[in-house]
Amino acid sequence: MKHFYFFFIGLFLTNFNLFGQKANSNYTNLGSIENPIKTYENDIEKLKKDNPNAIFNNKMLNILFAEKVGTNFGNKSDLSLETFYATFESDKTSISIGANIDLRGGNTTTKLSNIVSVGFEMKAENGFATLSNADDFQEDNVDLNLKFTHIFKGVINFDNIEEKSKDKTIKVLLDRKKAVENHRKDLFEKYNSKVIAYNKDSIPLKKQLLNEISQFSTIYDENLTDILKEKSNDVYEKIAREEIKYIEEYKLYRFVSDKWFTLNVNFPLGDKIYKITNQAIEPFNEEKFKGYNVDLGFSYFREYSSGFSYFILPRLIFSNNNTIIASDLKSKAFQEFEDGANNAQILNKSTDIHILDNYNEFLTSTAKAEIAVFHKINGFGHIGFSPSIEKSFGTYDEVNWKLGIPFSIQDKDKKPKLNFELQWKEQNSLTTTNHYIGITTSFVFGKLID
Repeated sequence: MKHFYFFFIGLFLTNFNLFGQKANSNYTNLGSIENPIKTYENDIEKLKKDNPNAIFNNKMLNILFAEKVGTNFGNKSDLSLETFYATFESDKTSISIGANIDLRGGNTTTKLSNIVSVGFEMKAENGFATLSNADDFQEDNVDLNLKFTHIFKGVINFDNIEEKSKDKTIKVLLDRKKAVENHRKDLFEKYNSKVIAYNKDSIPLKKQLLNEISQFSTIYDENLTDILKEKSNDVYEKIAREEIKYIEEYKLYRFVSDKWFTLNVNFPLGDKIYKITNQAIEPFNEEKFKGYNVDLGFSYFREYSSGFSYFILPRLIFSNNNTIIASDLKSKAFQEFEDGANNAQILNKSTDIHILDNYNEFLTSTAKAEIAVFHKINGFGHIGFSPSIEKSFGTYDEVNWKLGIPFSIQDKDKKPKLNFELQWKEQNSLTTTNHYIGITTSFVFGKLID
């Protein structure tokens, strides 16, 4: 009986609060158009028709999920909303630059569904990527990178599955909703006051300005309605962002999750030229090679209000391969000398060659799975654990694995910028098996050029 009493009180307070919000929904219009607060309320009611338990609206959730899907990995293969990006990846010794095209057209309250990315990846040596040598463009050192990302519908969860049948869980659920709705009521009062002040102070001035402009300009076509619509959208977005800030600050949800599909194509602008011989003498055979690859990836992301998050990342990769890469065969310097003064030997030419009996090109398909678990550390970023395994098929038919401890250091906007990972991995070639312990790094320069 005691548990039922608490449940009844919680249910009554929640419904009373909802009634109070509806009774006070007669807000002042924004000039000649509907008050954005009323629009905000109507959008919540629309979502409740499909989901009676909904307490937010789709536009607010669109903003929330768009901000959540930025990952903690921080390389060019990840989902990023930076307009421009530049990254350095130590494991591939490459520098990538490019742009992300958000197909929402600048409207942040629209659902984030598709992103197109265009960029270039340049192989680096000693931290330097060579683009031109003696006025000769080094196209073999540059890859064109094209990426398409589709983001699915996200989920925000208020339920506590582990204690679902316990009465106190139901009470916590009701209290969470009640806190959100009470805060929203305060927000509505705050922004309704701003609308009233805008009507009184700003609209008359804008009317006067538009009237003066119309007297000497025939090409200026902005009208008061357009200005009011822009202001309405601005107020709407500010309410949504304040709600997001509130539920995150007070942990008023259990978790948020989202998922996305990525198609990534990497294509070299020029050919890689190998000089090959079966013994360290001339003549050398030249073989041209294009190391293109196609990467299909799916990502599932879940973040709990406690700061715990995880990613599940299955991928299917198709790449052009060859005997040199698959054998992890290093080049050797073939040096030619000439006689100098006093019979001194002077180096005349040095050529990088690969010594092998047979050179072949072949397609390699790889299935890869990775899980990354992170814990948030306030003021720092994230620390985690990330195992992965991959199986290749075809001529190169090997299994490779990795165990990593990733660190993601955030900037003042809480975006991952400096990422490094302690790794222990097994890498198999056609002829050898190697184990490595080391550190990989990735640094994102997006904010420096955005």
